[in-house]
Amino acid sequence: MDQSKKSGPAKPGPGRPPGSKNKLGGQAKENIAAVFNRLGGTANMATWAVENQTEFYRLYARLIPVEQITDMTVRQGAVRDSPEELTPEQWAEKHGARTHKAPDTRQ
Repeated sequence: MDQSKKSGPAKPGPGRPPGSKNKLGGQAKENIAAVFNRLGGTANMATWAVENQTEFYRLYARLIPVEQITDMTVRQGAVRDSPEELTPEQWAEKHGARTHKAPDTRQ
């Protein structure tokens, strides 16, 4: 058997450093923009949009950011005879919980 070959699966490399941009995604965006400009830019896109309104609005809707809103009610579960509804702030005060703002991790 050849001793130069290692047994077992290869270990992965360190990967992309945290915070660095995805080069492939950036290159793809640049390529799409270049093709868009070669096809006539916004003037040609407007002509296409008039002729294909359903597809244009479907594409446009996919680009709108999605917002999620969560409404939560906290109830006291230990006392069955008292279905008291508490806001998160009231619950924290009643149970001595400390609240804090999550750190902003966006770069």
